[in-house]
Amino acid sequence: MSAKCFTGPARLHALLGFLAAWPLSARADWPNDDPTKWVQYPQITNGLNVLATQPIVLADDFLCTTSGPITDIHIWGSWRQDQIWPAPGFILSFWSDVPTNQSNPFSHPGNLLWQTNFFPGTYIVSNWGPTVNEQFFDPVGTNILGPEFNLVQYNFDVDPTFAFVQQESNVYWLAVTALGFDTNQFLFGWKTSTNHWNDDAVYLDVDQGVWNELRYPEGHPQEGQSIDLAFALTTVPEPGALLPPLAVTLALLALRRHRRPAS
Repeated sequence: MSAKCFTGPARLHALLGFLAAWPLSARADWPNDDPTKWVQYPQITNGLNVLATQPIVLADDFLCTTSGPITDIHIWGSWRQDQIWPAPGFILSFWSDVPTNQSNPFSHPGNLLWQTNFFPGTYIVSNWGPTVNEQFFDPVGTNILGPEFNLVQYNFDVDPTFAFVQQESNVYWLAVTALGFDTNQFLFGWKTSTNHWNDDAVYLDVDQGVWNELRYPEGHPQEGQSIDLAFALTTVPEPGALLPPLAVTLALLALRRHRRPAS
């Protein structure tokens, strides 16, 4: 069978038909159409919301299985007693890993590799709806400050040009802190995760400058066990997914040539 050659308007219609059939990626809430590099699911039953409000920074480790940029960061969290500040700022960062050894009883972040401030309007908020009765946990004072019932997902989209590029087989840490509101009334907590990987998550009191491991507090059903935190990391699609924008450009050029008046 011979190949069909489209010219003029027929070529334009063929290009537009191709575009209409192409599945476009929705890079907002997780899950989306972008490949997921790592995910730790939120712990709905018996979960805690761990204080992650400046000056407290939380961090959790993950493994890079495929080299490449991290272009979407998604975290789950709640606000103490459901007092939700509608427009918080966030500082997100990636760190190298300091593994456990004879002089280091737990692994923790090492060198800061990438950091970005996300201001209101630069991220997308999704309400995951009411959950079971859960507690807000302050790891510094080991205090329970809850309860709360609403789970929120925050979705941060990163320009691929400025994204953190990770290398396969390396361990990294994602760190999160919220800021920009009255902490006497509002406190943000990062949700604990159902899946545990490697070492505990950790917290840092910026005023003290020392990382400390996170474990479930006394009285919790998982008392003494490691705490992990809920997040997902995604990346841009494979290079073939860049074809639709190119096709759009070609279609527009074809339309322009088709409509150009004869000289």
